[in-house]
Amino acid sequence: MKPTPSPSSHAGSAEPEFALDVHPDYRRRGLYALWFVVVSLVALLLVPLLLERRVAELRGEIAEVAQPARLLTVQVEVTAAWEAAALRGYLLTGDQRFLDMYVRARQDERHVFTRLHPLVARLGGALPARYLEVRELAPLWHASPTALLEGRISPEEYARTLPQQQELYTRITGAAVRLDGEIGRVILQRTARIRSLERVGLVLTAILVLVALASAMLVARLVLAQ
Repeated sequence: MKPTPSPSSHAGSAEPEFALDVHPDYRRRGLYALWFVVVSLVALLLVPLLLERRVAELRGEIAEVAQPARLLTVQVEVTAAWEAAALRGYLLTGDQRFLDMYVRARQDERHVFTRLHPLVARLGGALPARYLEVRELAPLWHASPTALLEGRISPEEYARTLPQQQELYTRITGAAVRLDGEIGRVILQRTARIRSLERVGLVLTAILVLVALASAMLVARLVLAQ
């Protein structure tokens, strides 16, 4: 009869085996948390950059388009005033230099309209229509003075058109004032949009930081739980 080997004899020769068993739920949760960390960090980089780019665009639009357009609109009013003063000076004195002053003011007005048109077109909204209102009144305002300069009417005949000229002057300067007011509203809207974007950026940044921290803490907790 063969002796039966005792369990102790096998225990001495057998090597223990260790298996790392990670529960699938822990692994899945860890991957989700890690994914949230990565997404949050990427968003923390991209969101401020995108918002800052939009804010920079709005600031540039105000500084490079709206403000210059507003200054040019004021110049329309100023040149109209110079033109009216020059014409009245000529009627009172007959001095040709006043007509020369009118011609120079009108040339300045043409340059102002040339520079103003693309700016209001870029700003859009109601501004092109407001600009067109001013631009269409200009030829009417200059019709009688042009006839005077070309000798088609006499100073006395031009003097009889002064009531109509005064009405046209009031209309063209009023249209310029309305254009200036519309540009001012556009500037206020852009400024309000900038402030809104800055507030949104702060809120989103805070939320993304909290999400990233929470996800990182969850990952650490799952790692320790294993």
